[in-house]
Amino acid sequence: ISRPRPRVPGGRPVCGQQQQQQKQQQLVAQNQQATVTSCGVAALDVLIGGGLAVGGLCVVDEDATGAYAGVLTRYFLAQSLLDGHHVMLVAANQAHSEYLLANLPDLEEGTKSQQQQQQQPAGGIGDSGAGNDDGLAIAWRYMNAPQFEERHSLDKSTTGAKSFDLSKKLDLTKLEEAGSLRLNVLHLDEFGSFPANASLALDQIRQRLVDGGPEFRYPDRPTEDTQSLLKVVIPGFASPLWGRLDNESDALRCLYSLRDLCAKHLCTVWLTVPDCLRLQRPILSDRMRHLVDYCLRLDSLQVAGGRRRAANPLYRDLHGLLSLAKLPCLPGSAAPVARPDTLEFGFRVRRKNFLIQRLHLPPDISETASRVSKSVPQPTCGTSAQGTPLDF
Repeated sequence: ISRPRPRVPGGRPVCGQQQQQQKQQQLVAQNQQATVTSCGVAALDVLIGGGLAVGGLCVVDEDATGAYAGVLTRYFLAQSLLDGHHVMLVAANQAHSEYLLANLPDLEEGTKSQQQQQQQPAGGIGDSGAGNDDGLAIAWRYMNAPQFEERHSLDKSTTGAKSFDLSKKLDLTKLEEAGSLRLNVLHLDEFGSFPANASLALDQIRQRLVDGGPEFRYPDRPTEDTQSLLKVVIPGFASPLWGRLDNESDALRCLYSLRDLCAKHLCTVWLTVPDCLRLQRPILSDRMRHLVDYCLRLDSLQVAGGRRRAANPLYRDLHGLLSLAKLPCLPGSAAPVARPDTLEFGFRVRRKNFLIQRLHLPPDISETASRVSKSVPQPTCGTSAQGTPLDF
């Protein structure tokens, strides 16, 4: 994504110059020719290279039930609204949009004090109390390896992601009273066809960008004027609620139009695709992945299809898997924006947060070897061995 670097509120290009961060909007820089914005989850921002690039399309392949993809969508919406960005939500019906907006996570309180207490424990793993500075009696070769959670907690300040609490609900009325709520909601026609609903959504997005004038337009040259960012959220794209999809080219034509709008304006699209589309039309799903910049795939381990893998000790404490199916490349090269150690991670959804972690086997801390079988009584001299006739 090669564009002139406009001055987006809170954004800073990675060129060695630190710009002043504003309170409402936070955008961080990915490289010297692109600006990125946070998706709401700090760990996910680190994996995809600092955040979503401005002018990029991100497709999330939903899990079987769509519950975990909905959590990421609510994170993205809450982050965008609290940053003061313009948000346009394209929902299939009014009930869906009301559910998303009523369950947005609120900011977490007391995060810094809790992290300081957790970073100063009384004793480490395997600490016998004899003043052992190592704190690791098991797996000593991994002593200096950085932990996934600790590394992301350090990078949270650089990605611009906020700390959210899923148990608390964001009050949009306070943002509206403060004048910082910039939200437009579009409902599709429940009885319309997919081409009609797709044309309606594209016309409304295009009209919103045109009405903004130079606010959402890429400048011809670097300027000091403050620019704005429009974030388009489309949950459940090409689902049955969008109407019957007779021709697969209609969905591809809609994505081409979105790419054209993002290439000419300061716009970022977050789009989720239902799991039924990936199963019933795998060719269409693959072609859609080639048209977008980011592609994330969620797989739940709590459904019937995931029970077989959930029995594996590798997935014992996980709720699902997160796969990085596609990452964009740097402008002018074939190198991706990020090079994670692996492309598949596990995630857990707790009461308050969404955790992403590496896949690893649970440690075996038993005192005896796991291969030692139970002791079997052996016959003595005075007893006769009782066994099968084949024993000799």
